Amino acid sequence: MKVLLINPPATNTFEEHDEPNHPCMSVAYIAAYLRVKGLQVDVLDCKLERLDFEQTIDRFRKNKYDIAGFTSFTHDVHNVNILCEAFKRIDPNVVTILGGVHVTAVPYDTLAAFPKLDIVVVGEGEYTFYDICEAVENKNRDFSGIQGIFYNDKDGEIKINPIRMREQDLDKLPFPAYDLFPRAEKIQIITARGCPNFCSFCMSPYGRKIMRFRSLDNVMQELDWIINTFKPKVIRFNDETFSHDYDRATKMLNMIIERNYHKQVSFIISTRANKIDYELAILMKKANV
Repeated sequence: MKVLLINPPATNTFEEHDEPNHPCMSVAYIAAYLRVKGLQVDVLDCKLERLDFEQTIDRFRKNKYDIAGFTSFTHDVHNVNILCEAFKRIDPNVVTILGGVHVTAVPYDTLAAFPKLDIVVVGEGEYTFYDICEAVENKNRDFSGIQGIFYNDKDGEIKINPIRMREQDLDKLPFPAYDLFPRAEKIQIITARGCPNFCSFCMSPYGRKIMRFRSLDNVMQELDWIINTFKPKVIRFNDETFSHDYDRATKMLNMIIERNYHKQVSFIISTRANKIDYELAILMKKANV
């Protein structure tokens, strides 16, 4: 069985994610997990490669894929619909799946609006996507027992499955499969999922109540792999609030300095104004943030 994961083309540029100089981290995580499970996975990061619809559809046509999985923000979710319709014309049996922040926020409405979309994944997708692949590979296409999805059944009725609990031990997940993407100047890393704050402008796709932290040893292993394998100019920490745990942030920055990572690459972080002080700002500067 073959799976194609797609970050769809951008038709308009509203933000840096529409013309990125970095691979799509969410797609890379899904690809890595599926690959560890023994599935054949291809990636099309159309935004990174600057592919248009015709080029994307041509890539799909040249290969036989059983599953096409997409990610999307709200402002380009209609681009996913365009591709779903095109892929179904080429192969009516392909299973189309959409994950990401938009469908996590409005799963039912999205599925109802796009009849060529088979399944939407709510929340984090590594385990959920693999369960879907197993159902497709087993030929039964019975999605009724898969947690964390809304799907269209054989009669065209939308079914709503129970939510999936989030993985608490993030060290269990493989590093993102950045080797499947073209080389890029910037690469993203995430060391914690979740944020306890309730900012009105934020979707908070990883959950609001509990932050789940990777071990710092695991983080350093990934940094070492990224720096030595891909040699990016910039690494962005995608943590929603990097310094929520002040002591952990301090330890991480010191470990970066001790390993001389700060001499090989610059870093970008995001945090809140009430989660930083003068001492931490000085340490960040020293670590080339």
